[in-house]
Amino acid sequence: MRLATFPATIFLACAAMLAAPAISPAASDFGSNLISPAGGSNGCGAPSCTQWNSVLHPSNTPGSLTAPISGVVVSFTLKKATASGPWSPLHLRVVREAPGGLWRGMAASSPDVVPSMASGLQTFSARVPISQGDFVGVEQDGMGTGTAAFYASASDVFFATPKYASPMLPADGSPASASTFDSREVLLRARVELDADHDGFGDETQDGCPSDASTHGSCPPPPPTSIEIDSSATPAKQSVGKLRVELVADGDGTLALGGEAKIALRKQTKTAKTKSYELKTKKGIGLQAGVEKVVRLKFRNNRKTIKRIEKRLQSSKRARKRSKVVVRLTATAAAGPSSSSRVKIKLKP
Repeated sequence: MRLATFPATIFLACAAMLAAPAISPAASDFGSNLISPAGGSNGCGAPSCTQWNSVLHPSNTPGSLTAPISGVVVSFTLKKATASGPWSPLHLRVVREAPGGLWRGMAASSPDVVPSMASGLQTFSARVPISQGDFVGVEQDGMGTGTAAFYASASDVFFATPKYASPMLPADGSPASASTFDSREVLLRARVELDADHDGFGDETQDGCPSDASTHGSCPPPPPTSIEIDSSATPAKQSVGKLRVELVADGDGTLALGGEAKIALRKQTKTAKTKSYELKTKKGIGLQAGVEKVVRLKFRNNRKTIKRIEKRLQSSKRARKRSKVVVRLTATAAAGPSSSSRVKIKLKP
């Protein structure tokens, strides 16, 4: 039986799709899409009221009636008719369905806002935590004559079931009953953003550092990184009186160095193979990223030490072959961390 074959590109495309990271949902609008005209009456009564849509036809939503993701409501928009009188202050209230046909009032926006008398869309900033599947409503403590201006009447919606609780839902979140006012639409839309660090600020427009719950301003600078030294330009074999290290750093900072010359003895003993001569320690040598630096090396009692080493190198073939200088480098970045390295230099008379 002949097996079907497929182009390799198909397999590569499938593999890429499987390997691609999941994309986090962006800010989303939910509630009413505000296409219905404003001006219908509502069923709320004094002295206070919570109003929300519990059912909307899909054609009257921007994609979801309830919050499509958990996060923070960062704004809400009302569509208004021209109000016949002043508005009572209002705020957004998150509403959650409870068992037994009851409802809970969850978080609310603050402070209260007072809409303008003009018709049209008006958007208000908010910062209200919300969970996926929650509803949003408008809540007023005291009904003004502008209350009915954000409702659509029965003839302007496919089907809708707004709910209202009068007095408004309890502030402590305890479950309460709500009444139905059929064939009306609360013209309310909200925008929700993710809150990855759970600091109560929307990641896209309110939080300058979504990965750090300790701040919603700009992210603190990343932890400082150490700088590295490239000393490959240092000559591998040098005269003892002209020792130097040639290096380049990949960042700004300072350099400290020390080390020693290890001169092979003409005849090694059971306890020693070399004679050591310590280099002078140098500190605080300035480094600039990408700028070559040449550092001259000196010994303690420099002239006498050089003569002693030269004499040993001239008098012993073993010393000339096996002697070396080991330079220890410590580079400290301007931000703090340090890194260490070594350079080995063979000696010539």
